[in-house]
Amino acid sequence: MKTKEFVVEKIIALLNEIDVDGETMEYIVNEVAMGDQLFKQNIVGMSEKDLSVMLNERETHLNSIKIKKE
Repeated sequence: MKTKEFVVEKIIALLNEIDVDGETMEYIVNEVAMGDQLFKQNIVGMSEKDLSVMLNERETHLNSIKIKKE
């Protein structure tokens, strides 16, 4: 029987082989119901500076959506 580590390494190799893009990786993460978990882990491990940058990017994105709707 294959070990979990072996399967994980095989999956990583396959993802690298297809040169997986961000949109596809997001789809995969959501399909295995890990989106929220990864989000929380990233936020908790993020420095205050990086978190500030992300929040500014979010605000810019939301403002651009608001402008498009007007």
